[in-house]
Amino acid sequence: MNHKLHLIGGEDGLKFYRMIISNSYKYLKQDGILALEIGFDQKQDVLKLIENTNKYKNIECKCDLFGNDRVIICQKGE
Repeated sequence: MNHKLHLIGGEDGLKFYRMIISNSYKYLKQDGILALEIGFDQKQDVLKLIENTNKYKNIECKCDLFGNDRVIICQKGE
């Protein structure tokens, strides 16, 4: 069994969010939507990654049926 699988998201679990957020704006049309499913405790970290790009607007988080933060939705901005 490979016990290194838990590192697939990087040390902080945000590796793939960084890749998607930093590249997706290249493929989205103006005002296109980016939706990311997140872990219940990742909201602030992922929001910070999105905000730091200055490429997205109308950033919001949606909760699941249990009230946990679950999806972050944003639009491609300028």
